[in-house]
Amino acid sequence: MKLTGSTITDNSTDGDGGGGIFSNTDIPDTDPTNDPDTTTTITNSTISGNSSTLPGGGVLNNDGLTVIENSTITNNTAPNDEGSGVASYGDDPTITRTDVLSTMISANTNTDVDFVNDTTNTFVSKGYNLIGDGNATGAFNQTGVADPGLGALADNGGPTQTHALLTGSPAIDKGPPSTSCPPPDTDQRGVTRPQDGDADATPVCDIGSFELEEPDSTAPKVISTFPRNGGEVGPAVNVTATFSEDMREASVMNAFKLFKKGSTNQIAAVVTYDAATDIATLNPTNNLKRGATYKAVVTTKAKDEAGNRLDQDDSTAGLQQMKWFFEID
Repeated sequence: MKLTGSTITDNSTDGDGGGGIFSNTDIPDTDPTNDPDTTTTITNSTISGNSSTLPGGGVLNNDGLTVIENSTITNNTAPNDEGSGVASYGDDPTITRTDVLSTMISANTNTDVDFVNDTTNTFVSKGYNLIGDGNATGAFNQTGVADPGLGALADNGGPTQTHALLTGSPAIDKGPPSTSCPPPDTDQRGVTRPQDGDADATPVCDIGSFELEEPDSTAPKVISTFPRNGGEVGPAVNVTATFSEDMREASVMNAFKLFKKGSTNQIAAVVTYDAATDIATLNPTNNLKRGATYKAVVTTKAKDEAGNRLDQDDSTAGLQQMKWFFEID
């Protein structure tokens, strides 16, 4: 079984394990990695809000190989000490193994991880995991993390719901370096991994199914106008400004203005904004006067979707508005 880019939530089981996912391939094999039929693979997925009256509220691997990569397993419930997040059990520990890489298993009710502690460790950390409590061992684990810094399960973009990483989450920039991030090179929503870097500016992925996007700090600009600066047009002209990115409609309508040159009296007009093209249109209420020169202005009240204000000339200190002149022929 292969599960990719999915959210498993609000499931429950009574009298059996694996509230979210129950993997029981049960094919005798001393090395299950050599037999793909024995493998359950969970990639870039969220397993949240599931419950079981037996082990494995989120995931139960009960014989065979289960591989979990780039996934978030949280808010699941199972009895105490029986792996509310992930349980890795098996009648024969030599054929039962759960491999986990760059995955968050934390903030589940009761114990996050439980595995058969026999001569064979059935829960194997492949590195860069964030684990709450339980008997997980292995390299590159952040263990004992009770608060992984997650938002509620919600629509954060993409086709499925996810838990967003909140500011300060211990999962941010704690995954593998970009050259070692397991494929695909996107998170569950389709956001490119990695987004930023660690203190040494080395690109690294975030742990789990959600990659925190770098905040947009780039100021928008007007990249073209009609009429162009210094152009001549007829008296029934509609004036347009095309922006470099998506804008907040209300801010554009308040920022786009027209004046007769030399006057501070604003020309009456209706302003509209087309989000599909990022074009704002100013339609004067009356025809403009022939032979007159007009000044169009987009002020710094115009904001992009991230809230950055217009700055037409970022080489000059402070925010700079956009203005241009044209003549009515």
